[in-house]
Amino acid sequence: MAAVKRNFTFFYNHRAFSKRFSKGLSFYVLGQFIYFVMSVVLPPLFLSAWGVDLYGEWLVLTSVVAYLSLSDMGGQLFIVNRLNQLYSTQDISHFKEVLHTGMFIFLILPLVVFLLFAVSISLMPHLSFLKVHVLSDHIARLILVVLALQFLFSLPQGLLLGVYRAIGKYPYGIFLSNIIMLLQFVFTVSALWFHANIIIIALLQTAPFVLVGMYAAIDLNRHHAEFDILSLQGCRYSLIREFLIPSFNFFAIQLSMAFTIQGLVIVIGIVLGSIQVVMFSTMRTLVSVMRQVLSLIANTAWPEFTRLDAQQQHQKLFLLFKLVLRTTTVASAGAVLILHFSGGWLYHLWLHDRVPFHRAYLDVFLLYGMQLVWWGVSNAFLMAINQHKALSKVTVLSAIFTILAALIGGHYFGLIGVLCGILMVDLLFPFWFVPCLVHRQNPRFNLKFYCMEFIPVLILIVFGYWSFVMMLISCIGLCLWYLQMFLRMNYENFARHL
Repeated sequence: MAAVKRNFTFFYNHRAFSKRFSKGLSFYVLGQFIYFVMSVVLPPLFLSAWGVDLYGEWLVLTSVVAYLSLSDMGGQLFIVNRLNQLYSTQDISHFKEVLHTGMFIFLILPLVVFLLFAVSISLMPHLSFLKVHVLSDHIARLILVVLALQFLFSLPQGLLLGVYRAIGKYPYGIFLSNIIMLLQFVFTVSALWFHANIIIIALLQTAPFVLVGMYAAIDLNRHHAEFDILSLQGCRYSLIREFLIPSFNFFAIQLSMAFTIQGLVIVIGIVLGSIQVVMFSTMRTLVSVMRQVLSLIANTAWPEFTRLDAQQQHQKLFLLFKLVLRTTTVASAGAVLILHFSGGWLYHLWLHDRVPFHRAYLDVFLLYGMQLVWWGVSNAFLMAINQHKALSKVTVLSAIFTILAALIGGHYFGLIGVLCGILMVDLLFPFWFVPCLVHRQNPRFNLKFYCMEFIPVLILIVFGYWSFVMMLISCIGLCLWYLQMFLRMNYENFARHL
C-alpha cells in the first residue's frame, strides 16, 4: 500500500505540474500572439485616423510615460518571489505580512510618483523638447497625465496578478494579463472606428488596468479569504527596509538590459549612421523572435523554480532546470540553423529589398542570440530563487562593456565590428559567469553538466552550417539528442518512485 501511495502521489504531482506548465505556456503564447496582432493592426489604423504627424507625437508621449514603470525599482519581482516561497512552505502569517506590505508600497509609491510627474509637467513652460507641434501644450500635458494613470493602477494590479503566480495559479494570472491587452486592443480599435478624440483613447487604454485589478482583488478575496487581501493590517514597515537591497538588484538587472537595448541603437546611430541603425534593428527583430518565444519556457518555469527551491526539493529542481535548459538550447540551435539558410529570404520578403542584407551579419547575430538564450535560463533560475545579487553586478558590467565594445568595434570595423564586439563581451562575461553562479547554488550544475548540454549542440550547429542537407541531418540529430534526455528523465523518475 505504501508503494502504491507513493506512486499515486508522484503521478498526481507530476500531472499537476504538467497541467500548470502547459496551461501557463499556452497563455504566454496567446499573449505574444495578441501583442503581435496589436503591433501589426494598430499602426495602420492610427495612421489612417490621425495621420503620420499626430501618430508620431502619440508614440513620443507614450514612450515618455513608459519610463515611469521603472520606478518600482524591481520590488514587484522580489515580492512575488518571496510570496511564492512563503506559500510553498505554508507560512501564511508571514505571507500576509509580505503581501500587505507590498500592497502598501505599490499603492503609495505610484501615487507619489504620479503626483510628482503631474506637477512637473504642469509647471513646465513648454514641451518643445518633446518635438510636439501638432498637439497644443495643454492637450499634450493632459495626455501625459492621463497616460500616467496607467502606471498608477498597473503596479498594484501587477502585484495582485503576481499573487496568482505565488499560489500556483499563474496560468490564470497570465490569462488576466492577456485580458488587459485584449481589452486595450478592442477599446482602441472601437474608439478609432468611432473617431473618438485622443484624450478618450488615452482614458480607454487605462481602463483595463482598473477593471482587471478590481476583479483580481475581489476574486482573490473570495477564494482566499485567509489572505485578507483588501486589508493592510499585516503591513510591517520593517519589511520595507528588507525589500530595498534585493529589489534594487532586480532593478539593476532590468536597467542594464534596457541600457544595452537602447544604448546599442544610439551608439550605431552616432558612429555609423541611420542606414546601419536600420540594418541592426531589423536583424535584431528577426533574431529576437527566437529569443522571445524561447524565453516563454523559462518564464513559465519561473514560479516552479521558486516553489521547488523553497521546499528544498533539490532533485526535482535539478530535473526541471535540465529540462528547460535542454529544451531552449536545442530549440535555439534548430532556429539558428533554419534562419542561417532561410533568413535572407525572410528578410527580403519582409522588407522588399529596401534594406541591404548581409549573411555574415545575420550569422553573428544568430550566434549572439543563441548565447543569450543559453545563459538566460540560468539568469531566470537565479532571479526566481532571489539569488541575484552577484547576477546584477555581472549584468551591469556586461552592459557597460557591451556599449564600449560597440563604440570601438563600430569605429574601426563598421557594423560587423559592433556585432563581433557584443558577441565577445557576452562570451567573456555572462555566458560562463551566470552558469557559475547557478553552480554555487547547486554543485550538480558543474562544468561537466554544462559541457554535456552545450558541446553536442555546438558540434551539430557547426556540422549543419555547411549545406542544406547537413542542416536537415543536424536538426534530426538535435531532436534525437532532446528525445534521449526526455526518455531517460522519465525512466529515472519512474524507477525512483516505485
